[in-house]
Amino acid sequence: MINDSFALLNCIDLKVVARVEVISEVLEKSIQEIEQQVKELTQEGLLLETRKGVMLTQEGRSRLKGEYDERYHALRNTDHILQLHSRFDVVNAEFLEASSDWQQMKVAGRSIPNDHSDPDYDAEVIARMVQTVETLEQILNQLTPHIPRYTTYAKRFNAALDQVDDLNYQYLLDPKVDSLHTIWFEFHEDLLKVLGRGRR
Repeated sequence: MINDSFALLNCIDLKVVARVEVISEVLEKSIQEIEQQVKELTQEGLLLETRKGVMLTQEGRSRLKGEYDERYHALRNTDHILQLHSRFDVVNAEFLEASSDWQQMKVAGRSIPNDHSDPDYDAEVIARMVQTVETLEQILNQLTPHIPRYTTYAKRFNAALDQVDDLNYQYLLDPKVDSLHTIWFEFHEDLLKVLGRGRR
């Protein structure tokens, strides 16, 4: 049984709607443990089960926000954390640009869909995406002493990078798998909640 409901509520909130199997994989807990906690939190009115998966109720979102405020209030205005967030902003822009370039390419000054017929172009974009993830992992290493649960993001990034190394390129951007983009988006949301901020 998971004693800390924060991890489960946060995992679901970051995904908006999540199936038990996905939660189990992300949190590295058995499906039985997750099912039991989902049942208990649903009875408390914090979760709602739907055909697509589990999602937070308004009460669940309020509980989670309160947990973030309690856990991370003291971190929010420290110089070190704010500097790391500023570094993330820079690499985030680079990652988003590379993600866009994977989907589109410029030909004669016009953006057209990338049909992935140019292996040199694709290789250059992939190299840029991998570099941004490696830079983010350096930031994660400095955040982890303050937020130990961030080790999970590093593990997920490494697993996705292994897939990319094996030429499984859906692990770059595909939202249906635990792709680099999926993990990146969830980390960004998580960091903003730690800082008590919304997206600009």
